[in-house]
Amino acid sequence: MTEQSDILLKYLCEQISIEEELYDLIQDQLVEVEDTDYEDAKKILKQTSELLEKHFTPLNKLLDKLENPPTSLKAKNKERSFKLLTNSTSKSTLPSGYIAGLLRDDYASLNHITMSNTLLHTIALALDSQDLANLSLAHLENLAPLVIQLGELVPTIVALELCKDSPGINPAIALTALENAKRAWLKISKE
Repeated sequence: MTEQSDILLKYLCEQISIEEELYDLIQDQLVEVEDTDYEDAKKILKQTSELLEKHFTPLNKLLDKLENPPTSLKAKNKERSFKLLTNSTSKSTLPSGYIAGLLRDDYASLNHITMSNTLLHTIALALDSQDLANLSLAHLENLAPLVIQLGELVPTIVALELCKDSPGINPAIALTALENAKRAWLKISKE
């Protein structure tokens, strides 16, 4: 294997690994939030899960093209399939702030994945791997809207969770927080 192939293989394996980690985490989260009334949160978790799942086949095909997948990735794929079949469906009351916390963490993970796709795309372009460059860019384009939607949902979920514990809180604070956050990002983009 050439040095360029080694580099591509390394970063492709890392990409698959971080996407699988978030996918596995979201599978657990979907079970945990199933009986809640946070429909928007459930919807975005399901969309993210489905999108990540669609990424695995083309990523693994490119991995096979470069070289046989490392044993650890093969084992992880089998473990993921088994986990989905055996996951517990027992429900419990989720603590206040739980949904907001998991969405915040998923938002951070999705940003990590999109940056990793940017890195993978750059490396693929530099090493003249057009298939990988195209795939990483397509995955980046797929995930970017979810990152934005998730970022916009977090203030609403925070406000809803706060209102459940403290009925005197105005849920409209979510709109104010979201507008302030958008203004902050817009300000930076104009500088």
